[in-house]
Amino acid sequence: MVDCIFCKLISGELPSYKIFEDDKYLVILDRFPTVKGMTLVISKNHLSSYFAEVEDEILSEMMALSKKIAKQLDSKLEGVLRTMLEVEGLDVDHLHFKLLPAYENEKIDHLKRLELSDDEMEEIRKEIVGESRALV
Repeated sequence: MVDCIFCKLISGELPSYKIFEDDKYLVILDRFPTVKGMTLVISKNHLSSYFAEVEDEILSEMMALSKKIAKQLDSKLEGVLRTMLEVEGLDVDHLHFKLLPAYENEKIDHLKRLELSDDEMEEIRKEIVGESRALV
């Protein structure tokens, strides 16, 4: 899809802060997060963001991957109580799951967006994956 921001991220046309990638999925930090470490699990195939229209097998794969990434966020980001999963897809009509780390004594305001520099984004990425380019 020509105007799809996620397709542009997948193709490399736009830069991203990669956490994980395989032949089916791209996992990146959200560039405009509501909380530190907000992560997107994105299907590389341009599919509807409405989960009820997506094949069960794809949803199962994405859920399993999301679970692995959530455990990584929980263990690597300081102060995270647990990571929440959100599947709404109203902003971008391309299948994706949002992983939102829940921090102690911090409420998530879905209308708020953190303004983070490239250096801050890269530092968060390194907290999650270490010095490697991405999790494998």
